[in-house]
Amino acid sequence: MGAGFSYALEKILLNIDFIYVANFQNVLEGEYQFANLEVSPDTRGSYTLSGNYIGLLVTLNLARPKNE
Repeated sequence: MGAGFSYALEKILLNIDFIYVANFQNVLEGEYQFANLEVSPDTRGSYTLSGNYIGLLVTLNLARPKNE
């Protein structure tokens, strides 16, 4: 899903799109552990990355040379 803006110059078409990407399942799941620390005790836990993000897509299209 997204919205965009296009601007035509003499030799370039500029497209700017704001996009939102939603994933219906997790992209990455795992566990981490920090051990052998001198100052604090060992630490462990788990993480889940959803893969949902907002992005900015910029595209430049060059004009095709005219055949004479």
